[in-house]
This record gives sequence, structure tokens and C-alpha cells, in this order.
Amino acid sequence: MARRKKHTPEHVVNLLRQIEVAVANGKMTSQPCKEAEIREQTYYRWRKEYGGLQVEQAARLVLTIKSFSLPNSVSVKGSRSSS
Repeated sequence: MARRKKHTPEHVVNLLRQIEVAVANGKMTSQPCKEAEIREQTYYRWRKEYGGLQVEQAARLVLTIKSFSLPNSVSVKGSRSSS
């Protein structure tokens, strides 16, 4: 069963920024992650994916991904040519 996404890309970018500020102020990475209610592994994965993005860029990224996704009605079976 798939879980519903809890965080929007804009929210992720804001959380990353808050955690980076806390780390720059001398906290260990685990402490701001606990305050944000995420695991450190999630923080590093998000940083890899969204690191360096502004909030507006994250919103455009989501729109771009949605526009390139294929609709569910497209069938791959008909793509083979018969000889």
C-alpha cells in the first residue's frame, strides 16, 4: 500500500533551510531533524534531491514532472510492430 506524501517540495525546501541554519549555529544534524520530525536519512535524501533550490524552483520542478508523466490510459502493448 502506497503512503500519501506528507511534504510538498516547497515545504521540503523550507525545512532544509531551517535545518541548515540550525547546523550552522552549532547544533548536531540529528537535533534539528528530530525537531522537524524527520529522520536524518530523509534529510540527506532531500538535500541530495532539493539542495540548492529556491521555493519557486521546487514548485516549477513539480509542475515539470507532472507535465511529462504519462497518463494511465497509454498502453505499451500496441507499440510493437508486427512483421
